Amino acid sequence: MPRPDLFGPALSIKDFRKLIKQCYRSVKPGGWVEFQDWDGYPSSADGSFNGTALQRYFDELNGAFEEAGDEVRPGPRLEQWFKDAGFVNIHVEQFVIPYGIWPKDPHLKKVGAWNQAQGEANGCEGAALAALTRYKQWTKEEVVVLASQARADGRKRDIHSFFNL
Repeated sequence: MPRPDLFGPALSIKDFRKLIKQCYRSVKPGGWVEFQDWDGYPSSADGSFNGTALQRYFDELNGAFEEAGDEVRPGPRLEQWFKDAGFVNIHVEQFVIPYGIWPKDPHLKKVGAWNQAQGEANGCEGAALAALTRYKQWTKEEVVVLASQARADGRKRDIHSFFNL
Protein backbone atom coordinates (compact mmCIF):
# COMPACT_ATOMS: atom_id res chain seq x y z
CA MET A 1 0.00 0.00 0.00
CA PRO A 2 1.45 3.44 -0.84
CA ARG A 3 2.09 5.40 2.32
CA PRO A 4 0.37 8.79 2.70
CA ASP A 5 2.53 11.89 3.04
CA LEU A 6 0.77 12.83 6.27
CA PHE A 7 3.22 10.72 8.25
CA GLY A 8 6.36 11.51 6.24
CA PRO A 9 9.43 9.39 7.02
CA ALA A 10 7.74 7.63 9.91
CA LEU A 11 5.94 5.19 7.62
CA SER A 12 8.68 4.93 5.01
CA ILE A 13 11.08 3.04 7.29
CA LYS A 14 9.81 -0.38 8.30
CA ASP A 15 12.49 -1.20 10.89
CA PHE A 16 14.20 1.78 12.52
CA ARG A 17 16.24 -0.38 14.90
CA LYS A 18 17.73 -2.36 12.01
CA LEU A 19 18.49 0.81 10.04
CA ILE A 20 20.21 2.46 13.03
CA LYS A 21 22.31 -0.67 13.65
CA GLN A 22 23.31 -0.65 9.97
CA CYS A 23 24.30 3.01 10.35
CA TYR A 24 26.42 2.15 13.39
CA ARG A 25 28.24 -0.61 11.50
CA SER A 26 28.80 1.69 8.52
CA VAL A 27 30.00 4.90 10.16
CA LYS A 28 33.73 5.36 10.79
CA PRO A 29 35.02 6.30 14.27
CA GLY A 30 34.55 10.04 14.73
CA GLY A 31 31.79 10.10 12.12
CA TRP A 32 28.19 10.96 12.80
CA VAL A 33 24.68 10.01 11.83
CA GLU A 34 21.71 12.36 11.92
CA PHE A 35 18.03 11.44 12.05
CA GLN A 36 15.14 13.84 12.14
CA ASP A 37 11.68 12.56 12.80
CA TRP A 38 8.69 13.29 14.92
CA ASP A 39 6.08 11.91 17.19
CA GLY A 40 3.17 11.22 14.85
CA TYR A 41 0.70 11.73 17.68
CA PRO A 42 -0.14 15.27 18.76
CA SER A 43 -0.81 16.48 22.26
CA SER A 44 -1.55 19.71 24.09
CA ALA A 45 0.02 21.22 27.18
CA ASP A 46 -3.34 22.38 28.51
CA GLY A 47 -5.42 19.26 27.82
CA SER A 48 -7.47 20.95 25.09
CA PHE A 49 -6.67 18.13 22.64
CA ASN A 50 -8.23 15.50 24.91
CA GLY A 51 -11.67 14.27 23.95
CA THR A 52 -11.71 15.97 20.55
CA ALA A 53 -12.46 14.48 17.15
CA LEU A 54 -8.85 15.34 16.30
CA GLN A 55 -7.67 13.05 19.10
CA ARG A 56 -10.02 10.29 17.97
CA TYR A 57 -8.72 10.67 14.42
CA PHE A 58 -5.11 10.15 15.54
CA ASP A 59 -6.07 7.36 17.96
CA GLU A 60 -7.82 5.46 15.19
CA LEU A 61 -5.33 6.20 12.44
CA ASN A 62 -2.19 5.48 14.46
CA GLY A 63 -3.82 2.36 15.89
CA ALA A 64 -4.61 1.08 12.40
CA PHE A 65 -1.08 1.62 11.11
CA GLU A 66 0.44 0.08 14.25
CA GLU A 67 -1.78 -2.99 13.86
CA ALA A 68 -0.44 -3.26 10.31
CA GLY A 69 3.09 -3.30 11.75
CA ASP A 70 4.10 0.25 10.86
CA GLU A 71 6.12 2.54 13.14
CA VAL A 72 4.19 5.82 13.22
CA ARG A 73 5.82 7.34 16.29
CA PRO A 74 9.58 6.97 15.86
CA GLY A 75 10.62 10.36 17.24
CA PRO A 76 10.26 9.57 20.95
CA ARG A 77 12.18 6.31 20.54
CA LEU A 78 15.11 7.42 18.39
CA GLU A 79 17.43 8.35 21.27
CA GLN A 80 17.07 4.93 22.92
CA TRP A 81 17.47 3.10 19.61
CA PHE A 82 20.75 4.99 19.01
CA LYS A 83 21.98 4.05 22.49
CA ASP A 84 20.97 0.42 21.96
CA ALA A 85 22.95 0.35 18.70
CA GLY A 86 26.09 1.55 20.50
CA PHE A 87 26.22 5.21 19.56
CA VAL A 88 27.70 7.68 22.07
CA ASN A 89 27.54 11.47 22.37
CA ILE A 90 23.94 11.48 21.29
CA HIS A 91 22.46 14.94 20.95
CA VAL A 92 18.69 15.40 20.86
CA GLU A 93 16.86 18.60 20.03
CA GLN A 94 13.11 18.76 20.33
CA PHE A 95 10.91 21.32 18.65
CA VAL A 96 7.21 22.00 19.17
CA ILE A 97 5.29 22.19 15.90
CA PRO A 98 1.81 23.64 16.48
CA TYR A 99 -1.18 22.45 14.49
CA GLY A 100 -3.29 25.42 13.54
CA ILE A 101 -3.11 29.16 14.12
CA TRP A 102 -3.75 29.15 17.85
CA PRO A 103 -0.24 30.23 19.05
CA LYS A 104 0.20 33.86 20.07
CA ASP A 105 3.83 33.92 18.93
CA PRO A 106 3.86 35.12 15.28
CA HIS A 107 6.50 32.60 14.18
CA LEU A 108 4.73 29.64 15.80
CA LYS A 109 1.40 30.86 14.39
CA LYS A 110 2.92 30.76 10.89
CA VAL A 111 4.47 27.32 11.50
CA GLY A 112 1.11 26.08 12.82
CA ALA A 113 -0.72 27.45 9.79
CA TRP A 114 1.70 25.68 7.43
CA ASN A 115 1.46 22.47 9.43
CA GLN A 116 -2.32 22.57 9.29
CA ALA A 117 -2.32 23.38 5.57
CA GLN A 118 -0.01 20.48 4.73
CA GLY A 119 -1.96 18.13 6.98
CA GLU A 120 -5.21 18.96 5.26
CA ALA A 121 -3.78 19.06 1.73
CA ASN A 122 -1.60 15.96 2.05
CA GLY A 123 -3.97 13.40 3.24
CA CYS A 124 -6.15 13.96 6.29
CA GLU A 125 -8.94 12.08 4.56
CA GLY A 126 -6.76 9.99 2.25
CA ALA A 127 -4.58 8.62 5.01
CA ALA A 128 -7.63 7.74 7.05
CA LEU A 129 -9.36 6.08 4.09
CA ALA A 130 -6.29 3.99 3.33
CA ALA A 131 -5.75 2.82 6.89
CA LEU A 132 -9.20 2.59 8.40
CA THR A 133 -10.94 0.86 5.49
CA ARG A 134 -8.09 -1.66 5.08
CA TYR A 135 -7.15 -2.39 8.67
CA LYS A 136 -10.24 -1.49 10.72
CA GLN A 137 -13.05 -2.27 8.25
CA TRP A 138 -14.57 1.20 8.47
CA THR A 139 -16.87 2.34 5.69
CA LYS A 140 -15.85 5.21 3.44
CA GLU A 141 -18.69 7.28 4.88
CA GLU A 142 -17.51 6.74 8.48
CA VAL A 143 -13.98 7.81 7.55
CA VAL A 144 -15.18 10.92 5.70
CA VAL A 145 -17.20 12.00 8.75
CA LEU A 146 -14.27 11.49 11.16
CA ALA A 147 -11.82 13.30 8.86
CA SER A 148 -14.25 16.20 8.49
CA GLN A 149 -14.71 16.45 12.26
CA ALA A 150 -10.92 16.28 12.80
CA ARG A 151 -10.31 19.04 10.25
CA ALA A 152 -12.93 21.19 11.98
CA ASP A 153 -11.28 20.63 15.37
CA GLY A 154 -7.87 21.42 13.87
CA ARG A 155 -9.18 24.84 12.88
CA LYS A 156 -10.46 25.70 16.36
CA ARG A 157 -8.27 28.19 18.17
CA ASP A 158 -9.20 26.78 21.58
CA ILE A 159 -7.65 23.38 20.74
CA HIS A 160 -3.92 23.89 21.27
CA SER A 161 -2.53 20.76 19.65
CA PHE A 162 1.08 20.34 18.60
CA PHE A 163 3.56 17.71 17.48
CA ASN A 164 7.01 17.12 18.87
CA LEU A 165 9.74 17.07 16.25
